[in-house]
Amino acid sequence: MLDIPYGNAPFIKTEQEAIEWAVKSRGAQVQRMLGELDEVRKQAVPIFVTGDFNEPSHLDWTQAAAKAGLHPIKVEYPTTKTIMEHGFVDAFREQHPDPVRRPGFTWTRLTEVDDPKDHHDRIDFVLADQERSMVLDCKVVGESKSKADLVLNPWPSDHRAVVATIKLR
Repeated sequence: MLDIPYGNAPFIKTEQEAIEWAVKSRGAQVQRMLGELDEVRKQAVPIFVTGDFNEPSHLDWTQAAAKAGLHPIKVEYPTTKTIMEHGFVDAFREQHPDPVRRPGFTWTRLTEVDDPKDHHDRIDFVLADQERSMVLDCKVVGESKSKADLVLNPWPSDHRAVVATIKLR
């Protein structure tokens, strides 16, 4: 979609290709994880899925975000969609539902947003079990006030972090 070389990754042109490659890359792992989480759910404890997914959210690559120039096209990325269909909520989007107004980019902090050789995205997540938790707040942590809600300097990573305040039910 962007014609930006990234290792051995293919040049994807369409939403369908993006979804197919995401499923090929992560689909089996996501299904395994959800199976394991089903077992944990039987214990009636809050569950959180966090980390660097190396895949954007279906809540970010929307038609509105594409129209605003944040992303080249709309893509209903499958990993976050599948996990959310399994009873989880995206803590950041729960607090900041508009991906155009609050993109919440976590990748990459090493280039500027307008760099034509890179594409900024939100690929680091806190997903919370919506049955046993309620998101009170969620912030991006990073290197500067213009790019993060909470600032730590020097920032030690090529990703920004996500921190959520959650009330357990």
